[in-house]
Amino acid sequence: MNPLLLSQRDPKWANLPLGTSSSSIGYEGCLLTALGMKFGLTPDIINQRLNAVDGFLSPKGAHPSEKKLVIWKKLDEALPGVKFTYRHYQYNNEVVKQNLPCLVEVNGAPIGGSVHWVLYIGNQQLHDPFDGKVKSTASYPQPLGFALVSGQASLASSTPTETFMYRGIDMRDTANVKRAIDVWADVANGQYVRKVDHEEMQRKYNEFVALGYNTVEDIQKKLSEADETNTRLLQDIVVIEKKNESLANSIASDSKNSYTAVEEALKKQGKLKELEEGVAELAKVTEVEKPTMVNILSRVLNYKDWANKFIQEKEKNDHPAAPPQQPEEKSGITSVFKLFKLL
Repeated sequence: MNPLLLSQRDPKWANLPLGTSSSSIGYEGCLLTALGMKFGLTPDIINQRLNAVDGFLSPKGAHPSEKKLVIWKKLDEALPGVKFTYRHYQYNNEVVKQNLPCLVEVNGAPIGGSVHWVLYIGNQQLHDPFDGKVKSTASYPQPLGFALVSGQASLASSTPTETFMYRGIDMRDTANVKRAIDVWADVANGQYVRKVDHEEMQRKYNEFVALGYNTVEDIQKKLSEADETNTRLLQDIVVIEKKNESLANSIASDSKNSYTAVEEALKKQGKLKELEEGVAELAKVTEVEKPTMVNILSRVLNYKDWANKFIQEKEKNDHPAAPPQQPEEKSGITSVFKLFKLL
């Protein structure tokens, strides 16, 4: 039988768990794929067959459930008609040539790995399970060892295991099933975030990093500074409001409506500076071209009328009638600013 060309990264099986481990066929399934090419089987079928006979071993120091190393002697049981002879940790070209197509272990550096299994087919060529292509044996210039496995797989003579598999999970393997159920339970209990939510959080985090906030403490410090700034602004607004309230009361209490009379009255009370400060604030609101007291007060038309309206608005804000006004209209300074824009 001519060897198949298969890739361990084929999406039909790339994401299936390798053995009972958290790894995948696409990531570490080169040996399964090389076996599949030799015997005309796909790596997912070989994976199922080995799982059914407990044909995987955990790497040294790994958790017992992380079974992903093929137990060579289990191949005969998993694949009826296949005979495992031996696995050599030193390469012998003469023996390999006599047993083509032959499984050969090579240095995986060309694909960014440590070791890699390929299938030598003769004429200095190999089938590479990494991408399913025919390549020169020089593509991996350092063969490390080989394994002799012969025969022809005859799956029809054994009980099929596919009925026990569901999405790459052997339903008879309790450790595998438990792990799947644990992941499902974590998702159901909200311990995993949706991909879209994770991406949004990552986008916001990247924005913070771009602004120079690399830790939670950096962000909390910036928020605290913003709170302090807001507090100062609110205090400034209160000061301005009190100045305008004082000015309004002074103007309203004066019986004369002329600018000169008001100015003289404020001079006597020592509040001319207060008038000037209030006028400066009003200049920003009334948007006159020349922010002098005369221009601004002319724009307002009548000092006493403005003062009375200001006080009335403030009374409404201080003692709102039902229904309450919107939050942005509860400030006296906001009300009078709106009043001036209308005049």
